[in-house]
Formats: sequence, structure tokens, C-alpha cells
Amino acid sequence: MSRIRIYCIWYQDGGGKWIQENIPEAYIYEAYQWDNVWDYESYDNARKKDRPSANPPFVQELMKPEWLNAHVKSGHGPLGALTPQKYISEGDTPSFLHLVNNGLDAHLDYTLGGWGGRAAFDAPKFPRHLTDRQLEEGGDKHKMFWRWVPAAQNDFATRMDWCVKEFKDANHHPVVKVDGGLTREVKPGATVKLSATATDPDGNDLTYRWWQYHEADSVKATVAITGSDSADTASFVVPNEPDKQFHVILEVTDNGTPPLTHYRRVIVSMGIAMTLEDSWGGDITTAAIAHLAHSTPEEFRFTSTDFNSYVTVSMATGAPQRRQGFMAASNDPGLGITPRMDVLGQRVVEVS
Repeated sequence: MSRIRIYCIWYQDGGGKWIQENIPEAYIYEAYQWDNVWDYESYDNARKKDRPSANPPFVQELMKPEWLNAHVKSGHGPLGALTPQKYISEGDTPSFLHLVNNGLDAHLDYTLGGWGGRAAFDAPKFPRHLTDRQLEEGGDKHKMFWRWVPAAQNDFATRMDWCVKEFKDANHHPVVKVDGGLTREVKPGATVKLSATATDPDGNDLTYRWWQYHEADSVKATVAITGSDSADTASFVVPNEPDKQFHVILEVTDNGTPPLTHYRRVIVSMGIAMTLEDSWGGDITTAAIAHLAHSTPEEFRFTSTDFNSYVTVSMATGAPQRRQGFMAASNDPGLGITPRMDVLGQRVVEVS
């Protein structure tokens, strides 16, 4: 049941609420802020006078009858001709959009944000219930939906072209690959380099844009990405916010007709650099600390402590010794040390 992902346009009937209460293992997104973006108010006064849209003017142009007629209903085969709407007015659209393979991977985790909006967990009693009712982006509670509309509508128009055009006459999406992992563990203050390769099936020119999806991540800082329009020279400095995440979206767009966009998302987690030590000890404890330090990735290793320098009695041979501020674990088997039984004395407990 925990693998189930359910996207509800409101709880329009009793089904969503019943699932939330009776199948609590299922993830269920109760979406609201698509309203006045994808539904009957997709542009100002579309259905009734004095009913404004939540979309900015440039998005409203993509929802009007002229756009729908040109790109769907006319000259795009019988499927387009059967479209009943006079304009873009299907409020259920966002429930499908996360399933479009655009590289954002929001179908896996609704909190990531994508063409179908962005959600957050909100109900401790139902820990897998998500909603967007309290979210906003840039002070706009609908932006998490309308910000993606131009790319989604171009995708829609292209798919309708595929209904009537040969492959060579239609546009197709760029193929994008980020160099390195899409999830990365780094330490605050580190410089992260971003690079990607992309190809276009139609030979179109490509533009690149790396940007911080601030609302989807957990850092407070607005992070400057140097070379944000470059395929392979972008970089940023990790903010000093341990235990937070930073989301970078790569947006690659071709210059075909209509222009198509594909994305990749890099999630950078700022781990906490560790000081490796114990409450106290001597040679044996220091040997264990040194081995743990060696096995800890360097980006998460802040310091380690040589406790045997704090005491005057040596209880093992072969223990690490500090040299100019550094120490190293032995290459010998085990901890690489030999306990001095004459110093340790008689065994208190023997386990066999």
C-alpha cells in the first residue's frame, strides 16, 4: 500500500477522504491551488464577467480559444476535432501532468514540485496526506501551477502535431543527462560544479538554464548560480545551512516549433561535518577513532581526536600518534595494535 500515489482534484466526493482515513499507508495529494489556473477561470472573464484568472497575462494567452483552435481542434486530426472544450478549461488536467516524463520526477514525490503542482505533508494524524492549501511561491499561491504552463502547453501542442505529421516534420524533446549524481552529499562552504550533456533529435539549437527551486528546497538562502546559462561551467557555493537541502533545476529548451523543454533536478544535501571522538580513552580508543575517521567520507569529516596524547600511560603498541596535526590508522590487521597486558592487568571478564 505504501507504493500507492493518489492525486485528487479536491475531495470532490467521499472517495479521497475515505482512502485517507482507511488506507493511511497510501500517499494522497489533495490539490487545491490549480483552481483559476487550469479550470474555467483559466483566463479573465472566460466563463463569467468579473471572474479574474489566477494566471498572469502571458499564461492566459495559452488558455484562450484561439490557442486551442490553432494547436488542437483544427488541422490536428479526428482526436483534436473531438475536443469538446471551447478553451483550456479542464480542471482535472494537473492530476495527469506529473505523469508526463519531463525529467522533474515529481510523480515519485509530490513535495518536489512539477507540472502538476507541489504539495506538503500537513496532517500528523495522517502522515501520508499532502496538500498545497498553505503553500505559495513568491507570494502567489497559484504559481506552483502556472509557472509550468508554457512548457506543458508546448508539450501538448507538439503531441497533437505528432497525430498528423511525419517525424521529420515535427518537433521532439531534448535528451538531457546531468554529469554526476542527481542526489549529492556535500558540506557547507563547498563549491559544487554543475555540468550536463544534451542532444536534440531534430538537430535544434539548445539553451540551458540552471536555477534554484527555492520553494521546493529547505534552505533559507537565495543561492547565486554562476554560469547559469552554461551547459558545463555552472557552479555555486553551498550555503552554511547544515542538514538542509538545496534543489537545482536544469531546464534545457530547443528552438523548434513549438519550443520544447526537458528538465533534470539535482538535490544537494548539506550534511553535518563530524568530529570523531569518544568520551575519553587512550591507545585503544584512539586506534578505533582513527579507523572510523578513515572510513568517513572526507566531506563529512571535520576533525578527529587523538586521546592517547591526553594521557601519560601507554596501554598498547602500534597505536596512532599525532604528527604535525595528523594521525593515521595502522595497516596491520584489526585495529593494528597490541594491548599491553602488563599495563591493563588481569582480565575482569572473558567472553568466548
